[in-house]
Amino acid sequence: MERIPRCAGEPLPRGEALGSALACSSKRDSGRDRVKNFPRVKRRIMVTKKLYVGNLDYKVSSADLERLFTGHGTVESATVIADRSTGQSKGFGFVEMSSGAEAQAAITALDGHSVGERALKVNEARPRPSREGGHSQQW
Repeated sequence: MERIPRCAGEPLPRGEALGSALACSSKRDSGRDRVKNFPRVKRRIMVTKKLYVGNLDYKVSSADLERLFTGHGTVESATVIADRSTGQSKGFGFVEMSSGAEAQAAITALDGHSVGERALKVNEARPRPSREGGHSQQW
């Protein structure tokens, strides 16, 4: 029985040991060609639709924040984050725009913009870090 060279990853016939498989010698299946011919994916820089708005005055409400961003696109939601126990604003919030282009326009226009006596900090919202649930104390 004549042995036929096989490529890596090709299944072995029944009863043939792993060590008896021969390396692939055909040029079309060499690893270098597979990497070279791998389809390239065009990467786009995506701007998230959710924006972080920092350095807000403590008197700014969610409605005020929505009105501020409406001039730069369609606002899906606007939220000022408040302390759980006191209900007072923590001085930052989040705005979700309807598209990435509108979000980028709002960042460009409002980052550093003065509202009251404070200069706003507007940028893309980062994902919230995962927190361990339950008891994290070690005994």
